[in-house]
Amino acid sequence: MPNTPYESFRGSSRNPTLDELQGIADLTRGSCAGGSGPCLHPMFGPTGGSFTWTSTASAENAGEVWAVDFNGGPGGVLVADASGTIELSVRLVRDW
Repeated sequence: MPNTPYESFRGSSRNPTLDELQGIADLTRGSCAGGSGPCLHPMFGPTGGSFTWTSTASAENAGEVWAVDFNGGPGGVLVADASGTIELSVRLVRDW
């Protein structure tokens, strides 16, 4: 039995692609609909912050990775992180 709620994900979870994260956005909610809060369907639970890492690297620059901003809309934003020091939220997914 897992010791924590996240224990069962160890080894089988991954960072989602840009397309996957954009797919859980809900443009009828939150700041996307003129209100406040994340543009995220409630079935996916709360989000830890507005910017969330993806596993999609920039085609033009190996030091940049795409992130999704759920508080400003689900459009992708390139984030330079060659040093590994930028702190953004992570939302892991599992393949079934």
